[in-house]
Formats: sequence, C-alpha cells, structure tokens
Amino acid sequence: MKIGWGIDVGVASLGFAIIELDGAGRPKRPIDGVSLVYPAPTGAADRTRYKSMRTQNKRHSCRIKTLRSYLVDLFDLDPGFDSENAHPDLADGIKKDGTLRRNTSRIRLRAHGLSDRLPPSDLARAILHLAKNRGQRLTRGLKDNPKADAKQQQKERRRMADTANETKRALKELGIELGLDGRAHPSQLLMSRAGEAGTTRLKKDRKGMPIFTRAMVRAELRALLKAQRPYHDVALTDEVCKGLEETVFREADSKASAIGKCRYGETDEDGKIETRLPRGSDLFQRKRIYE
Repeated sequence: MKIGWGIDVGVASLGFAIIELDGAGRPKRPIDGVSLVYPAPTGAADRTRYKSMRTQNKRHSCRIKTLRSYLVDLFDLDPGFDSENAHPDLADGIKKDGTLRRNTSRIRLRAHGLSDRLPPSDLARAILHLAKNRGQRLTRGLKDNPKADAKQQQKERRRMADTANETKRALKELGIELGLDGRAHPSQLLMSRAGEAGTTRLKKDRKGMPIFTRAMVRAELRALLKAQRPYHDVALTDEVCKGLEETVFREADSKASAIGKCRYGETDEDGKIETRLPRGSDLFQRKRIYE
C-alpha cells in the first residue's frame, strides 16, 4: 500500500494527515490525521496595517518625487520651488510691519488658476498640491477598525458616504451660483466656505469637513490645465497634460498572489504539475462550500 502525508501550517494551528494512494499516486482514502489549535495570536492585524501604511507612504513619496522632478524640467524651475522658503508670486495684502505678505495657500492658488493666469512656479505648486491631495477612493478609505463591531463600522461607512454625497451636492449648488457649466471644484468650495481670512486646511476632526473623491480632484486638475493652457501653450501640450494627469493619479500595480502547484500532483498536457486555483475563483469557492 502506498501512502502519502501532508502538513498544514496555519496562523494558530498545525495539521498533519496520512492518506492512502492508488496505483497512479492519487489520494484514495484518509488513514489518520491530527490537528493542533493554539490560542489566537495577537498583533497580526496591527502588523498588517502598519505594513500597508509603510507601503502607501513609500509609493506616495516616490510619486511626488517623480512629479516634482518632472515639473522642474517642464517649467525650468528651481528644484526647491515648493520648499517652505519659496513663496508664491501672488500678493495677498500688507503685513503690520509694512512688508508684502505672500499668499502661501495652495488651495487659493488652485482656485485662482481655474480662472486667471498662474506663473509657472505657482502652477507647479498647484499641480503638486493636487497630487498630494488626490481625494479619497471610498472603497479604500473606509478601513475596518478591529476594535469596533459590525454596526459601528457600518455606521462609519454610511457617514462617510453621506458626507461625500453632501459634498457633491454642494459642488453642484456652488457651480450654479458661480455660473459654471457644471459642478464647482474642491478648491472653489473650500474658498467659498473659508472667506478671505478663513482656513482651507482639511482636517478630519474638524466638524463639517467635506469629503472629496478621486473623481472630483481629477476633474479639477483637468479644469486647471485647460484654463492655464492659453498662458503656457508651449509647455502644456496635449501630450504633457495627459502625462501630468497619469502621473498625479497613477496607481501601483497590485502584486500578483503566489499560487502553488496542485498538492495531488495532477499534471497538464505537457506533463507539468498544474497550478492550483486562485482562492477568489468561483470554482474554488464552490469547492469550499461543498467541503
């Protein structure tokens, strides 16, 4: 009698089984087996979350670095054009000591650029700010809290969805008020609510903060580039505008899951052991249901 054995190592379990094989080496019947279950491990969810945060931060830094370098070459700017010591070219009044006060709000630059000319350095700052604040993809932005129950998570998801819908309605109303062909853009909404001296910085803990989706921010970038093309027609060609949009909203390709070979040694037409089905496939899920 031919026999085979297998080990299954889980996060908090260990299984071992012995099976009888037929003449072709296929499983015939189970002979014996045992499984050991240990106390549930702690900290796995936190480690996964921290790893995801590190990956996202790394991708964000790489994307911003690539875009900044591209903007420097495109508009022939100083590499430190967006540093704290570099001030935008738009004046915003006079300080108490009589010196000229520069407008350092990127939101104001974005809103101003939708209707009026921006110098190359300010346009680059506005584009870079859009890249740093690309809006939420709600399917990714709604993270599960391991300490919250299902009802709390569902309530939080509904709250964010309702806020995003309210923001969409507010943009539509502001667009009518401003006499635009369609909805207003995020920077225009923030400016209308902030006033001349108000804050435009988005903070999650501030009451009444809007939620801008990725589509809203993408529409603003397109409108900004369209408004600025007559003033920078040499630099902002069709190809350049398309490349800027792709760079700002580029998504990293998801890593393909590693799928092992058939544990039963089934071979294909070429005599090679077949690859197992992905867990997300319909046939695999049906198999699990039957099991």
